Amino acid sequence: MCKYLSFDIGGTAIKYAVLDDDNVIESGSTDTQAHLGGERVVANVKALIEKYKEEYSLNAVAISTAGMVDCKKGEVFFAGETMPGYSGTKWKSIVEKEYGLYCEVENDVNCAALAEFVSGSGKDSKKMLCLTIGTGIGGSFVSEGKVYHGANYSSCEVGYMRIDDSGKNFQEICSTKTLCKTVADKKNESVNKWNGYKIFEYYKLGDRECIEAVEELCKNLSIGIANICYVLDPDTVVLGGGIMEQKDILKGLILKFLSKYLKPVMYDKLNVKFAAHGNKAGLLGAYYIVKRLQFG
Repeated sequence: MCKYLSFDIGGTAIKYAVLDDDNVIESGSTDTQAHLGGERVVANVKALIEKYKEEYSLNAVAISTAGMVDCKKGEVFFAGETMPGYSGTKWKSIVEKEYGLYCEVENDVNCAALAEFVSGSGKDSKKMLCLTIGTGIGGSFVSEGKVYHGANYSSCEVGYMRIDDSGKNFQEICSTKTLCKTVADKKNESVNKWNGYKIFEYYKLGDRECIEAVEELCKNLSIGIANICYVLDPDTVVLGGGIMEQKDILKGLILKFLSKYLKPVMYDKLNVKFAAHGNKAGLLGAYYIVKRLQFG
């Protein structure tokens, strides 16, 4: 039975799991230490490969990672400021040359989307848009089981879209960070006093400023979703990220605004769902990619 070591590399944590035939044998998480540079990130991953390679007689390594990824070459060609020196990391070459293990690498949002498409909220869809909303906004489009990458492996970088005249991009307007700042500004308080969980607790208690801020976020988010739908025409939109755990509140608001910004012929046929796999999505998606490409 083949065994796989799957990674989900983010700016804060490296999640990992050993799997065989869709079963998680062992899993864990460790600090990325991204502020120490790309070399430290690589060293932390290599230490885990070395730990599990012999113990489980691994057959392959699957890597989901933050940053823009050339999945053909298996390398990160661009990473943001939160991971200095990470751009140019050649994961596939490192793993296959140093450890003799088959390896595939993909962007983390694409991995999360594929996990939702294969076994999550999008499993009954044909053309699925997945958005992850957190400190930023990531996007991925899966059509007939394949991630659409675009000409330069940069498709669905929707966080950089402009949706109004403020000069800010989509993720600067609709992120959890922005939600907290909006509430703090409305209350004339320090942003450090607020987080997403607290805002929704106050929302449920009827706090006016929190209600206004959440509705404003849902309005702007819906404008962005509508714009993407006009281009891609998905049958399903899956929404993930920490803030989307508040689906009991958010779904009704998002649908209300989407019905305003999408033409009825599209809105009436669109399924809006919330991600099922949570923080395991990246690990599962990377695993699905390796299993599919290695064994067909």
